[in-house]
Amino acid sequence: MEEKVNKNNQVLNNFSIGSCAPAPLWDMISLFGRFYPEKYILHKIENNLQLFEKLKNDIYQMIILSEPIDNSEFFCIKYKTEQLFLSVPLQHPLAKKKEIHFSDITDDRMLLFNPIGIWKDVVLEKMPNMNFLIQSDRIIYQELAEMQNLLHFRSNFTLEREDNFKNNISIPIIDKEAKMTFYCICKKNIKNEIKKIFDSFSKDS
Repeated sequence: MEEKVNKNNQVLNNFSIGSCAPAPLWDMISLFGRFYPEKYILHKIENNLQLFEKLKNDIYQMIILSEPIDNSEFFCIKYKTEQLFLSVPLQHPLAKKKEIHFSDITDDRMLLFNPIGIWKDVVLEKMPNMNFLIQSDRIIYQELAEMQNLLHFRSNFTLEREDNFKNNISIPIIDKEAKMTFYCICKKNIKNEIKKIFDSFSKDS
């Protein structure tokens, strides 16, 4: 009986979130830790279509998309906008620039963290000839970026969470594709259950 009660409590306290990109998901997990520390967050990165289908089928209780949903069954609220930056070694020719375009990046290789969700589609489309060195271990990724002086992406989200490397400068990429606004979406019957999360958005804006 005790095992059954513990298992039921675990199910009740689980909350599933799907996101199209990692950075807003990190933020959301942090918010749940602050407002609902009793909840255990299950999370995954998938594309917009997969996320919305799974939200409709109650596989996710909340999703984070790169576009709003206009549907009377769902609650949709604007979250934050992510802006891509290029992290450049100080001795690199691009380091003198105040802002850059994707087309300015002409190096033959660049470090790319995986998974980056929907951002991967953007950078592969805008930089089809780049030789990306893909790394999924965060610690190794950071060591390679710092020790090998490789170009890599940052964003306003990661710059808020992590210090920039002392020998690098982060330059904003000004193509329209380098900026993405995210939206949090849930079924309306879930909204009141996590009201503190949504209230925090308006306080931060």
